[in-house]
Amino acid sequence: MEIRTDSFVLRAWRDTDAHQVFLACQDPEIQRWTRVPVPYLREHAVGFVTGVSSGSFGIFGHDGELYGSIGVVGQDIEARSAEIGYWVAPAARGRGVATAALRLVCRWAVDTLGVQRLEWRARAGNLPSRLVAERAGFTIEGVQRAAMVDRAGEPADCVVGGLLPADLRRMEAHGFPVVDGRRTRVFGAPQPVLAEAPVTLRAPDLGDVEGLLAACADPEVVRWTSVPLNYTRRTAEGFVASAARLWERGDAAIFAVCGPDGAWAGNMDLRVSATDPAVGDVGFLTAPWARGRGHCTAALRAVTRWAFDELGLTRIEWRAFVGNDGSRRVAEKAGFVIEGVERGRLTHRGRRVDTWLGAKLATDPR
Repeated sequence: MEIRTDSFVLRAWRDTDAHQVFLACQDPEIQRWTRVPVPYLREHAVGFVTGVSSGSFGIFGHDGELYGSIGVVGQDIEARSAEIGYWVAPAARGRGVATAALRLVCRWAVDTLGVQRLEWRARAGNLPSRLVAERAGFTIEGVQRAAMVDRAGEPADCVVGGLLPADLRRMEAHGFPVVDGRRTRVFGAPQPVLAEAPVTLRAPDLGDVEGLLAACADPEVVRWTSVPLNYTRRTAEGFVASAARLWERGDAAIFAVCGPDGAWAGNMDLRVSATDPAVGDVGFLTAPWARGRGHCTAALRAVTRWAFDELGLTRIEWRAFVGNDGSRRVAEKAGFVIEGVERGRLTHRGRRVDTWLGAKLATDPR
């Protein structure tokens, strides 16, 4: 097969492509997210271009420059399903090449292999690959826990997406989805430091553990949040590690709130909805010694402004157990509008409880 578009050529591999494959696979991101051998040697490239199946193709510029690789990396004949995999050389990223090539290969797989389901899988955190899949029409179906093995041999979660022939036909006729790439750009970079007097927000680190231990033993924190009743050092260290994983996966931004002296004073969490990437929700915890100083209100303003401007969220929700007047005051001071009471919305310490719901929109006055 060879398909020519205005931007690239999709064709079968040739022996002469080995050198370009060798150079592309030195890229740290390809080595990070795929299973290519590390170190990647010339014999690996030669073996790849001479030993690939008939369902694997190179993506090339019209001048012969290698843009990437794409094709069927797994097929279940009985289930009539096929898995699609791809990587893109550094110089070709950001041009929409992978998305266009993926749409073409999906059509080829449906027509030639007769598949009834196309599947995309990537290790959780590989946001660029997910963005390509979503723009090509794949529906993200969920996370499979420990369904992959990372390069160190440790189990890793993977995200799964599916595309059916009917989906492909519909989108070819009426248009493919437009997916905002800002989430990929933001979470693909180091977590930023935000400032809003009198506080600074940064990624949590192990230096916060002592503060977390003290704050999570406070009766008011236990009463109004879902922190474990037996909050240990191991729990605090696990929280710090999980915050880094959530950032890498693009699921949430967990910030440590620091006072004017730079000391930890609380947490501010922003989570992106799994079903609607334009919606998020916030939660926060203020250390007992930092209450009444405006720290939490300033932090909430900083996080919501950042989420609207950088992530492109359109709605951010706040919830608190009915009766948590301190949390409600913070939300209202930060511009959240209280929308009502959700009866029995959450489980807290083994019983269903009512919650207040508030929201702030990107179109609200800042």
